[in-house]
Amino acid sequence: MGGETGNSILDALPSSARHQCHKMLIELPAGTRLVGQSARITHVFFPTTAVCSIAVKQVLELCRQHDGFRKALSGYAAFRLHLASRPVACNSFHSIQQRLARWLLFAHDRARRSDFRLTHEVLSAMLVATRPRVSQAAAKLKRAGIIDYRHGTVRILDRKRLEAVSCECYEETKSALPT
Repeated sequence: MGGETGNSILDALPSSARHQCHKMLIELPAGTRLVGQSARITHVFFPTTAVCSIAVKQVLELCRQHDGFRKALSGYAAFRLHLASRPVACNSFHSIQQRLARWLLFAHDRARRSDFRLTHEVLSAMLVATRPRVSQAAAKLKRAGIIDYRHGTVRILDRKRLEAVSCECYEETKSALPT
């Protein structure tokens, strides 16, 4: 596979194991449901150019075989726990625009691209806010020239200004990222 895969957990694997994973690369259309609620989890996905979630038994085998992978996965689990607890306070104390900026920055960090598929519906669920409030906040960022969006695609035009709009939760959570 050579070089970075675009996924920090996969990058923790030795090149021989990354090569094994490379054989299993698939491309999925935006919005693909990976697993239904209460469905049995049968696959693990490690996104390289997207944001998604879910898990399976081959991962346990990789953890047993590769200490670096196990450590990266453990670090990521600790980060996710931190990330899951942070929004409760954030949603209580910060404006919808600050929270939207924070969420877009994390999506940008994960996707490693300036543009990605994202609807206001998804954002409203992630931000625990109504769709109209998310639309208003996004429109304000768009008018300021910080982002652009159309037809379910968001493009970050000015990351520095987006960071300035974001609440401090972005920097605090980013510092907890596993290395």
